[in-house]
Amino acid sequence: LCVETPKGTDSFKSIHKPYRTFKKGCQDLNGREALDYVRQRKQFTDGDYARMRHQQQFLKAIVKQARSQDLHRDLGKLDRVIRAAGESLTIDNSVPVAALAFTLRGIGPGDLTAITAPTVGRNNGVWYAVLVDPAPSLFEAVREETLDQWVIEHPKRVNSLT
Repeated sequence: LCVETPKGTDSFKSIHKPYRTFKKGCQDLNGREALDYVRQRKQFTDGDYARMRHQQQFLKAIVKQARSQDLHRDLGKLDRVIRAAGESLTIDNSVPVAALAFTLRGIGPGDLTAITAPTVGRNNGVWYAVLVDPAPSLFEAVREETLDQWVIEHPKRVNSLT
């Protein structure tokens, strides 16, 4: 996972116990360290937007790691990971974890793209985001199945996870 630090710094301290210090750069993190990293936001000027970026980085790193171990080709390994993840994941009850994992097995890091809804962040003691234009057109594009055109028209809203 490539750790981001607040501008002008080479490291930052977690606000959660055990108050880890995260250093800038790509590195291997264990599960607890990765979870701690993706929860950080208060040390960054853009608050929850930083946390969102960290979560996207984490998803990319998971897919990259799984692909590097040929998880998508080794059904025995895939089954073990699905069973382990199934105990830890909560998703829509209508979709079994095994079915979701099997369906997504061919997806690589280059296939992942995040689209950020246009918002303005507010912090009045509590951080929150307010939708702004062109957010209504994004939701319309999803409903009308014209998201590909919306992405072309709004490239700054697209975050490649590669």
